[in-house]
Amino acid sequence: MPALSDRTFNPKAWAKLGVVSLGLGAMAGLVWLSMWAHEHYVEVPRLLAQRFDDPPGHVGDSTTRVSHLGALAVPTLLADLDGEDPLHRSKALELLSTLKDARVVPALARGLRDADSGVQLAAISGLARTGSPDAAQPLWAVLERTDDLTRLRATIALGLCGSHGDAQRLLRDLLKAQGTDRAAMAWSAGRIERRIAHGDVHGYLRAAPTPSSPEDARRIQNEVDAVRVALDAGRDVAAQGQRLSELTDLDYATWDYGHQLAAQLLALSGPLALHAASGADVLAPPKPTERHLDLAPR
Repeated sequence: MPALSDRTFNPKAWAKLGVVSLGLGAMAGLVWLSMWAHEHYVEVPRLLAQRFDDPPGHVGDSTTRVSHLGALAVPTLLADLDGEDPLHRSKALELLSTLKDARVVPALARGLRDADSGVQLAAISGLARTGSPDAAQPLWAVLERTDDLTRLRATIALGLCGSHGDAQRLLRDLLKAQGTDRAAMAWSAGRIERRIAHGDVHGYLRAAPTPSSPEDARRIQNEVDAVRVALDAGRDVAAQGQRLSELTDLDYATWDYGHQLAAQLLALSGPLALHAASGADVLAPPKPTERHLDLAPR
């Protein structure tokens, strides 16, 4: 053990230790700087160059990795909205909708005014995917349109991102609507209230149970039909909307929101209607003719 009178660790030694510490700190800084430069000037551009490898509505490795870039990807994707290819504009909107950035919702709202209907649908799906209450406001303008393609999907999209105020507005306005429009507005209002009750601001609710048998499907279908009759009569529309949501909700823990929004419109008519619309009966093999194959020579 050194004696208490040992003075070998003098100010000169402390100075040497400080120099070594500064050198190690500088080396650590250079390592961090090289990693930062590689990410921003090599890795990020390489990933962004692959952003259109997956078509709209599909998710693969490139889509997943670009989505994980966060705000670093936003400037490039915003610039893509001025491109000539509508598929690229659609994919850019789809990718933007996965990012948490203040520029996302305004960009998606801009997509609603695109000249291409496919890009408009991508914008509607993107707004729904954000689950943000701010995404509901631009959707209301689409509900004023006359074309069913965008209007009805925007109505469903409201159910995934709207707030309590949006639900109340839907309930007031649905009495002026008819048919599928009224059902879609009631469903959206009901789903908003159910989502708020579950405390999930991102719009996720468990899908309605799948019928366990033909008899169960018929039972659910009868209940859906009864709800639709009550809605057409304007009876207790708030409760009927929530019940319609409980009976017909699809699963939205998926990538292709565009498909789910379209399928939800079919599901509003009940499980038997959805089954028929899916073409399951059309694709069933034909019944055997019971004719024997004649191989006798002629």
